[in-house]
Amino acid sequence: MKRTLILWFAIIFAFNSLLCNVAKSAEESATNPSEIEEVVENPEAISMPDPIEPVNRAVFNVNDKLYYWVLRPAAKGYSKVVPEPVRRSLDNFLHNLFTPVRMINDLLQLKFKKFIKEFARFLANTTIGVGGLFDPAEKWFNLPRDDEDFGQTLGVYGVGEISYIEWPVAGPSCVRDTTGEVVDSFIDPIFYMVSGWVYIGIKAFQKFNQFSFNPDQYDEIKQDSFDPYLSIRNMYFQHRRELIKE
Repeated sequence: MKRTLILWFAIIFAFNSLLCNVAKSAEESATNPSEIEEVVENPEAISMPDPIEPVNRAVFNVNDKLYYWVLRPAAKGYSKVVPEPVRRSLDNFLHNLFTPVRMINDLLQLKFKKFIKEFARFLANTTIGVGGLFDPAEKWFNLPRDDEDFGQTLGVYGVGEISYIEWPVAGPSCVRDTTGEVVDSFIDPIFYMVSGWVYIGIKAFQKFNQFSFNPDQYDEIKQDSFDPYLSIRNMYFQHRRELIKE
């Protein structure tokens, strides 16, 4: 199963690299009209490279349908069946479970204070917080959450986004951050304790559980946007840039 998962990740990365190479010549010889519109509206705007925009837009349209037909109804049904305090505890538990990944990335980024804070959070939440179900580290000791991943680590060392990617179901990403997610899997001790499918299921459930807290957010963004695809892409870009700067 591990070999299958590794092969799958390799295929994803190779496929995206191929698309980027195919689109590179077109990008060098032509300017994207949507980018012209964005620069006119905001001359200082800087956006994520998107040489495979037609492919990404096609996937975005599929994800849009999945959101309305599957994800949002499922999330709302889930939130009605599972009370918010339980979902909060599940979110706390899973966030605590993946602490080693954040600690390793803190060290790789030479953020030693954050490393110590993550370690202190892990101790407090695992013990006083009943295995991570609660978050006394933030509530009692003023140690709020941080999110560090290998995509951010690459960004800290100057690696750019290379190309935006709209993955089916998973949504916004880029070559750098997709690579980071693969590396994070291999440095995560949990990855070696369970089967590959179980690990993917845990990560997917974590995202779905988080999504259940605000299943209408995408709809709100879409209603307030002239081009939802550009809005989502640029929000993702700005969010990741801010995380890297922290």
